[in-house]
Amino acid sequence: MTNIDLFLQEFTDKAKEIQGLLDKYGLEEEITMAIGASHTDWDLEEPKVQIAFTSNAPNLDDFDELLAFIQQATEDHNAPEEGTIDWWIDKFGNDTLN
Repeated sequence: MTNIDLFLQEFTDKAKEIQGLLDKYGLEEEITMAIGASHTDWDLEEPKVQIAFTSNAPNLDDFDELLAFIQQATEDHNAPEEGTIDWWIDKFGNDTLN
């Protein structure tokens, strides 16, 4: 087994534990959550995707908001540092230098 396989296996075990917290506290109808990890191996002839996740969504609108927040927060975290050339290009350059 590779480190990725071992990680995903342990991640799955931990995700099951967290899912169990919903049961323990009886919050399945009150808590919206999404926990996931994925890895894509592009070096194969046919790329292989491994995904491990658990989720709970008593309200799909809340789930959509959670996923949108996670996406925006991730994009913000991965954005260029403010004030750098890349930041200025992203902010005002429309992906061009003109």
